[in-house]
Amino acid sequence: MRAVVVNRSGSDADALYVARALAIGEAPRVELTFRSATSLTDADLRGAAVVVVNDVQVADDLADRLTAFVSSGGGLFVAAGPHAAWPVHA
Repeated sequence: MRAVVVNRSGSDADALYVARALAIGEAPRVELTFRSATSLTDADLRGAAVVVVNDVQVADDLADRLTAFVSSGGGLFVAAGPHAAWPVHA
């Protein structure tokens, strides 16, 4: 299963726990890709089964793209922390 972890720019160390937790499983085996909120592409979303938003302030355009991703069957897990925010309209 392919998963994309969306982190805040410069916070790759914050994703260490998420990466280790997802690497434990073998059925299904999880293949991780890491992106920042600004570098997540439509190709990343097309190739993913699930997106993990890891303590990110989600901008309007990213919220719209993630909403479309979920509407088309993708999974979304939001790990809220002190930096997390989601637009009201979404």
